[in-house]
This record gives sequence, structure tokens and C-alpha cells, in this order.
Amino acid sequence: GWWVMFSFASLDVYGSVGDEYRRKTTVGGIVSLLTLVVMALLFVSELAYNIFPHVDDHLFVNSTTSNNLDAHFDISFPRVACGLLSVDAVDATGVPQKDAQYSVVKQPLDAHGKPTGPA
Repeated sequence: GWWVMFSFASLDVYGSVGDEYRRKTTVGGIVSLLTLVVMALLFVSELAYNIFPHVDDHLFVNSTTSNNLDAHFDISFPRVACGLLSVDAVDATGVPQKDAQYSVVKQPLDAHGKPTGPA
């Protein structure tokens, strides 16, 4: 009973300003405990987000602005063989665009991302 109220009151880090007005309360202890739990969850969430990043294997271009769209990009895939990479142009319904013009330059890279051969 009362020892639970006392233990939460001892966790209250939001005490009053003056010593004569300072009181540790159960509500303050609960708020402090919830604050620590939320801070721990946010910390773990951000840590996991940075340690295990989400990797997308595709790129979408918003083509609703005009009929002719110039897209320029420079992407490195140091652990993927050049022969496995390709570019496909499709419209919003997924139909391949046969009149799309594009050129792709593939350059082999070493483990440090430096070019190892001709493009």
C-alpha cells in the first residue's frame, strides 16, 4: 500500500522551488518515471534507426509535372556487380516506356569506392 506511494514520491525530480515548499509527490514520481521511459524508448529507437538503416532498391520519379522529364543521378553500389544493375523507365501504371532515352555509365569500384577500371 503506502510503500508504493512512497517509492514513486522518491522518484520525483520536479520538486518545488524553495526548500520550505519542496515536496516529493506520487504524481511527480509517476511523471518522472514515465519521462525516463519515453526518453529511453526514443534513444533506443534512434539508435536502431542509425545502426540498421532502411535500404530501398528502387527510385521513383514524380512524372506528373511534365511529359519530358530529365533525371540525373550518381549512385554507387560498391558490393554489386555492374552486370546486375539496370535502369527501367515505366509510367504510373507500370507500363514500360519504349521511347525513353537514357544512358547509364557503369564503373567498377573497389571496396573503398574507388574506380578500378574503365567506365
